[in-house]
Amino acid sequence: MTDSSQTAGTNLFAKLSFLVVDDFENFRLSMRQMLRSCGADRIELVAHATPAIQYCTYNHVDVVLCDYNLGEGKNGQHVLEELRHKKLLKRSSLFLMVTAETSKEMVMGAREYQPDSYLTKPINRAMLEKRLGALLLQRSALLPIYRELDRENLPEAITLCLQMLPKQPRYKTWLMKTLGDLYFQLGDLSHALKTYDDVLAQREISWARLGRCRVLLANHQYDEAVEGLKLLIEKHPDYMEAYDLLAEGLQKQGRSAQAQQVLEKAAEHSPNALLRQKHLAELAGANQDIDTASQAWRQTVSLGTYSIHDNAEHYLSLAQSLSDLSEGDLDEEGAARSSEALSVLTKMEKRFDNDETIGLKSRIVQCRLHAGQGRHREAEKILTAVSS
Repeated sequence: MTDSSQTAGTNLFAKLSFLVVDDFENFRLSMRQMLRSCGADRIELVAHATPAIQYCTYNHVDVVLCDYNLGEGKNGQHVLEELRHKKLLKRSSLFLMVTAETSKEMVMGAREYQPDSYLTKPINRAMLEKRLGALLLQRSALLPIYRELDRENLPEAITLCLQMLPKQPRYKTWLMKTLGDLYFQLGDLSHALKTYDDVLAQREISWARLGRCRVLLANHQYDEAVEGLKLLIEKHPDYMEAYDLLAEGLQKQGRSAQAQQVLEKAAEHSPNALLRQKHLAELAGANQDIDTASQAWRQTVSLGTYSIHDNAEHYLSLAQSLSDLSEGDLDEEGAARSSEALSVLTKMEKRFDNDETIGLKSRIVQCRLHAGQGRHREAEKILTAVSS
């Protein structure tokens, strides 16, 4: 940072509220000290995910610095996922994932929810000030747009983006990407397409190519969109959004088997994305590929343990797919699947014990499981209990 931007950065630190989430006290205290030396004053420290989410529920936070590994329970990905889902962070708020872990699974999973940046441990003051300072300068410059986005005043946000383009050339990429997205959200597909084409005329950028294909899909130009997405994935095999959009395009073409293959490949690249696993499970089920469906439901249930997207229907769907596979199969494998399904239903009933309809649905699947394994007496007992 230059002296002038350093001063500007320090001034920006002073105005904002910070939340540090890490299960190691020494690291929390060290981060507080570094933030203070950068000019920050309002700094809250918490050790785990639940108090972090609780704090954001009742307080406005400008910058969250959250470790990926938070001990037992939710991790940093779950925190980011929940804060985004519940809209507890403003568009102008920054979320930085802090981690000592750099496994592909972790990075891909966390990237699905788009943190503003990553900080890799160990962290020193110079690195923190440089990385965070640059993000804060951008936040400050674009604040009027963020405010309109928070108000959901999309036309005004577009106007501000257009006004800012000649004044803030250093943020041109962000402004063009936001413009394309805003036009698309408003259903102004011709302006969205022009925005992406203008970017692509300058150079090939993956987000602009993805945006263009999304517009083509919305315009029912399925063939062109699908071909564009295949090329994009060929060049950028880790670009997960392209897989999701390609699967959508293939489904619209009526090619659901190919759509399933695309999602299977995506799930291999990034196995920790619950909503994609769920989509894969539903698609495989519709394609009568019960083996793949049950495996994807198994992943969905497992990933739901600490996720805001956890849902009793995932457990039921897993149990139903296992019931389909075990029905009439009296060998060891059939018995094992039936047993797994019954334990999934028991776990579901404990987890969602305040929902009567869940209990009823569970009994119906249990009845099918017992009947499918030739245990007709147990099936009849459950049926009698449900009917009475």
